Amino acid sequence: MNYESIEPVHNTAFEDYETSTRLLLDKLGLKERIKDEEKIIVKPNLVSNAPPPITTDVRFMEAICRYCLKHSRARVIVAEGSAGCDASLPFEEQGYYKTLKPLGVEVIDIDKEQDIELLENPDMPLFKKVHLPRVILDGFLISAAVLKDHTICTTTLSIKNLIGFLPAEHYKGFWRFRKSKAHRYNIHQAAADVATYRKVDLAMIDGSIGLKRGHLFGKPFDPPKKILLASLDALAADMAGSEILGHSPAKIKHLRCFLNNKNKGLLDKRNKASSK
Repeated sequence: MNYESIEPVHNTAFEDYETSTRLLLDKLGLKERIKDEEKIIVKPNLVSNAPPPITTDVRFMEAICRYCLKHSRARVIVAEGSAGCDASLPFEEQGYYKTLKPLGVEVIDIDKEQDIELLENPDMPLFKKVHLPRVILDGFLISAAVLKDHTICTTTLSIKNLIGFLPAEHYKGFWRFRKSKAHRYNIHQAAADVATYRKVDLAMIDGSIGLKRGHLFGKPFDPPKKILLASLDALAADMAGSEILGHSPAKIKHLRCFLNNKNKGLLDKRNKASSK
């Protein structure tokens, strides 16, 4: 896949979440980038109520949120809409409420949001229109993904992670998963289109362990990968993460779809249609 990013992909060896996350974000120069932000949204991967590395470790989320709170005056929000269950279940059982709320972080279940925006872009390959919750449409967006394989999409990293932003009210019903209508026609293009409508400002990938051979029932790497990745370019981060997982980025369809959207200038043509 012919893509040269102007933004580097930074990495650091994993020691512990607090130390390694701070070192990684300092390398990135995030302090200066977020100091004037009014809102920062951090999107974990809580596809189901399962422990890491199937889902994003709450300690990773805590380290990211603490860094953002320390270096900005922003309203910090953790937002997710789980595919396999109500998000309040992993928020509770994976320690999100207990760990993050005392810091002053808002923990939001996307599927309970009432204020939904209908976005439209007739040039988009698949999703000419898409419903997204208003709360995630502005502010600095951090996609906090897990380094893991995906049964259908080969890998699921920072770009594919945004499928969780699709509200279940509009995207459930094709099969039992709450975002299943994204799979109805072409999940690869769907993932690319969602990440085009709502651009990731910072991609972070937790490879402290890593998961192979599937996103729900895969096997943790042994030995663990022991690496954290971050980039201001989500595509570059996901290409690097895919290579660590042993895959050629050129063979990952949703990354090719996203690059095609990017080359067409669609990231600069996101149009708001109406509120629903």
